[in-house]
Amino acid sequence: MQAYEVSQVPSRVWETSGVRQRVRGGEFNVAAWVHLKGTATQVLLVVEHEDDAGQHEALVDKATTNGDGALLMSGLVSLRFTGEVKNVKVSLIMAEQGVTFRVDELFMQRRGAALDQQDKLISNF
Repeated sequence: MQAYEVSQVPSRVWETSGVRQRVRGGEFNVAAWVHLKGTATQVLLVVEHEDDAGQHEALVDKATTNGDGALLMSGLVSLRFTGEVKNVKVSLIMAEQGVTFRVDELFMQRRGAALDQQDKLISNF
C-alpha cells in the first residue's frame, strides 16, 4: 500500500473556535473527485492527523478501479483530537504501484457548519 498526500487541511476547518479543551473533535464531510490512470487497484480516501496521542487515520471511502477512470469518493468521518494537533491532511492510499492520479476537487467541512462560512477546505487542483 502506498500513501499519497492530497492536501494539508488548515486549522480553520478542524479547530473549534474559542474552545480550549484537551480532547475535542467533530464530524466532517469529505469528498474528492479523483482521476486514475494505470493498473487495477483498490483506492482509499483517508483523513490523517497527528496529535499528542499519536498518529491517527480515518477512512472516508474506498473503491476499486479496473484501470483508467474517475471516482467520486465521499463520506462522513469522526475525528478526535487530543492536546496539540501537529497536522491534519487528506491522503489517497493505493494498493498497487504504478498508478497515476489527479484530484480535480477536494472538499472538507465540519458537519453542521453553514455553507457560506470560511471554515471549509475546497480546492480545485
